[in-house]
Amino acid sequence: MGRFQFATFLIVCPASFFLGILFTNLPFDYPTLWTTVPAPEPVLLAIESHYRHLSLSPPLVPRLLNFFIILGLSGFLSKLIFFSPRESNYLFDGASLILYLIALIMYGTNVIQGIK
Repeated sequence: MGRFQFATFLIVCPASFFLGILFTNLPFDYPTLWTTVPAPEPVLLAIESHYRHLSLSPPLVPRLLNFFIILGLSGFLSKLIFFSPRESNYLFDGASLILYLIALIMYGTNVIQGIK
């Protein structure tokens, strides 16, 4: 595996894992965040049950997720700084880093607040 492939691997795997976590919570977030139609009581109870179950998970689960988030950020930054210093790569990887940070903000403001 070449060094460019390793840098891409360092970005794709953690980013896919992190976005998978966000998309896994989307069915529970959609009725409360993304639609104007009031959610029925059974749907709200299912959402509450999901986030209660998630908040009672062992401490290893959030630590593992935080590890993958930090690994993804370090992959983006290392690829921007060390692996491919061409202008086109700066633009693409920089835009990808911004989108990753937006997903991280969505996770922090919605998922974490929902768990607490």
